Amino acid sequence: GFKTEISPTIFKLLEEVKKCTKTPVCVGFGIKDIETAKKFENIADGIIVGSALIDEYEKGSLSRLKAFLESFKMAFNNKKEVTL
Repeated sequence: GFKTEISPTIFKLLEEVKKCTKTPVCVGFGIKDIETAKKFENIADGIIVGSALIDEYEKGSLSRLKAFLESFKMAFNNKKEVTL
């Protein structure tokens, strides 16, 4: 995950990428919690939460993983599709 603040440069880069394509632009690498994901809510078309899913599963069980995903879905008011 991000060790420090997210550089404003990443947001400018995402804006430029989105101008160049009609393909949905997703953000990953360092998205480990809802707080971090929310920072990209208005610029990214999707959020990739890879390592955080594995971490949650290793902490408990499949039900814990499902609760983690549901918390993301609720945090985004069901605006983003949650796919496993």
